[in-house]
Amino acid sequence: MPCKLLMMYSTHQPSIQHIETAEHYLGLDSVVVATSEEHAIEAAKSAEIIFGHRYLRQVMPFSKHLHWVQSTAAGMDRLPLDDLKAKGVTLTRSTLGSKTIARHTYTLMWSLIRGLHHTFLNQLNQDYNTNIQILPEPKRVLVLGTGSIGTELADILNKDQISVSGVNRSGNKPQGFEQVYTGKNWYAALPQTDVLIMALPADITTTHCVNAEVLANLPSHAIVINVGREETLDTDALCNALLNKQLGAAALDVTPQDYRNKNSVLWTTPNLLVTPHNAAHSAERASHLEHFFIQQLARYTSGQNLLNSVSL
Repeated sequence: MPCKLLMMYSTHQPSIQHIETAEHYLGLDSVVVATSEEHAIEAAKSAEIIFGHRYLRQVMPFSKHLHWVQSTAAGMDRLPLDDLKAKGVTLTRSTLGSKTIARHTYTLMWSLIRGLHHTFLNQLNQDYNTNIQILPEPKRVLVLGTGSIGTELADILNKDQISVSGVNRSGNKPQGFEQVYTGKNWYAALPQTDVLIMALPADITTTHCVNAEVLANLPSHAIVINVGREETLDTDALCNALLNKQLGAAALDVTPQDYRNKNSVLWTTPNLLVTPHNAAHSAERASHLEHFFIQQLARYTSGQNLLNSVSL
């Protein structure tokens, strides 16, 4: 039977139950799980639906019958949006990881404030040192990007009675934000910002939007956290600011590829925490994605509107 649904998740292999449930809606042997790029390209020739985006760019030229792509991610800036639009394909995204990313960000923030990175190093060195630098508790947080991650963060921070401002293109103020800036108006807020959180997509307008000039306008106790895209931050400028004690601390869940080698400046920069792009990961991630995708498939086969549609 020709493939109707092509699964090509980048984070996990779909469970047998997931495949069987999908076949309940589409027919026996109608689901193909891609095992390689070549396998995905062959299956894509007849696929009507794609779950996941691991080989999406590669399969697009061969996808003649594609109607719908369900991405596993909230961010869309890595996907072949122009190709999808040209073919009239419906694109939907998953925001399931947004709450997990927000919690990861919150954890990074308080770990840096409480100096847990120093405590861990002392433990490795078997040094019971009580002289740990603790940064001021934040009163004002500025979030670059007020999408699903930013709004989840605002909700968490509001519970700590922390003032949260945001930056976006539209000027719309989502719930949880006291103020929203557009353009470069947010520069005026930097001197009063205790924590600057980046949750931005990568495009021509956001490349290195946090640079040496921005960092120089933050207070010396400020924390910078990037859980968006690595292109949005000037990594060299951040490392220099930390080396020169212009900032209190920083955390990166995203880093440029050429900064991941053993000789990278990231490993020797003081007061810097690096997590390996796992802010969205959780023990329940795979099961939550599969449950959501089956809900979407039920909507699709019954003619209902799909959730989280992306405007192309």
